[in-house]
Amino acid sequence: QAERSRLLTLLEQLNMGDGGLLLLEGAAGMGKTRLLEMVAEAADWRQIRVAWGKTAEHASPHRYAPLSAALQAATTGPLLDLLSDQLTPLIRSLLTPLLPKMNKSSARRSIFLPEEEPPKLPLATAVTKLLTLLCQSKPTLLILDDVQWADDAFWELLPTLAQVSQEQSLLLILSYRGEELRQNGVAWTAVQKADRDFSLERLSLTGFSTDEFSEFAEQLGSGLFAAEQMQLHQLSGGNPLAAKELLLDGNPTASFEKLLRKRLAQLAQDERNALFAAAVLGRAFSYGTWQAMLDDPIPTQPLLNGRFLQETADGYAFQHDLIRAACYQSQSEVERQRWHRRAGLVLLREGCDSATLAWHFEQGQQWETAVHYHRRAAERAFHLQDMASAEAHCERALRCLAKTADSAEALPLRCLNLHIQQRLNWANTRLEDAQALVQQAHQEDDPDSLLQALLLTLNYFVGQGELDELQTVAQEVITLAHELSNRE
Repeated sequence: QAERSRLLTLLEQLNMGDGGLLLLEGAAGMGKTRLLEMVAEAADWRQIRVAWGKTAEHASPHRYAPLSAALQAATTGPLLDLLSDQLTPLIRSLLTPLLPKMNKSSARRSIFLPEEEPPKLPLATAVTKLLTLLCQSKPTLLILDDVQWADDAFWELLPTLAQVSQEQSLLLILSYRGEELRQNGVAWTAVQKADRDFSLERLSLTGFSTDEFSEFAEQLGSGLFAAEQMQLHQLSGGNPLAAKELLLDGNPTASFEKLLRKRLAQLAQDERNALFAAAVLGRAFSYGTWQAMLDDPIPTQPLLNGRFLQETADGYAFQHDLIRAACYQSQSEVERQRWHRRAGLVLLREGCDSATLAWHFEQGQQWETAVHYHRRAAERAFHLQDMASAEAHCERALRCLAKTADSAEALPLRCLNLHIQQRLNWANTRLEDAQALVQQAHQEDDPDSLLQALLLTLNYFVGQGELDELQTVAQEVITLAHELSNRE
């Protein structure tokens, strides 16, 4: 109650124009998510814009997560168009990794002229402009949950987020598990520095006291004696989730982890399979996707009654990340790989993004397919000028490629990799590398890769000002491009 009261005070201050950044710490099961849900409901009632971003363990990594998810949730509908109209083309381009839809309306013209801004700007400047515009229209609460698993690039933006929250009607809540965050060197360094520089507010959830545990036991109708309740309180560490499971089980010698394993073992095989498939899909999932993973009808009711899952507006979700983690980790490696392969095929039919498909196929050790979708994800990021994501996917594709034999993806991937490196670090690339790709494309009779390799070669001659070689390669490019166009 004290924690909720403090957060409600921050909401009232936000409505008066005072924002800030709060660190909400608590171990898994301590009730962080439930507290945040209550705060989000209270913020909505106070007509504050609320948007969530959440990361998950055992899930496909996303650049700048969970900030990217929160910003996408905060800028749905016509608001995205209104914001885009007030941003320059360069700013919109910089924000593409965070808001991919912002640059899709190419016909839109900014009210600002491109020449009014310098040719290069850091992403932090673009994020500052976006958040400033967002908060001018309405006080905004961004909830970033489970940031202990946030993408490393997210932490580079933490000083920007802290600064904007002190200047605008923006309240940011970063929720995390303390032990895991401190084990993440990048995250812990960034949080400590932000705390030094901006005097961040911190709130820690410590779990039930002995009196609160006894009161909770009475609410659940526990028939245990006081000594047994005391023993369960010690076993649970005051953790509300663990306390609930231990009290309902009524065994004062159990532990939360043992209870989860016991409950899983007591399930029928079709019920376990349904949970294993769900755990691979993520914390939350739609019924249609879940059913497509399984050959038989889903036994939903036993899983709801058994407190494994809960219904949501969009389908189902695990009651807690700890339950999902137990279902994921209790599978054998062979089982997990099989479910990831099936998830990849199901999500492919549903038109899922390439990055998620690549992750599932990589976890399923479908190396050739993983290479293909990592390459497609890298190409999309390259097209969006998100070079860091393009490089990351290309590196993962190359690692998967090393586990294949004579992959048809090898040459296109190496062409893409050199193209990315030319953009990121021209000095560390060589003309000989591009020429080797041209030679390989001729040998493999791969005209599409040949065109890419010739364009890579052309870049070097343009940079070096070698006109004769430039004209020769340019003519090859034009001729080949016409041939490929005629084929289509």
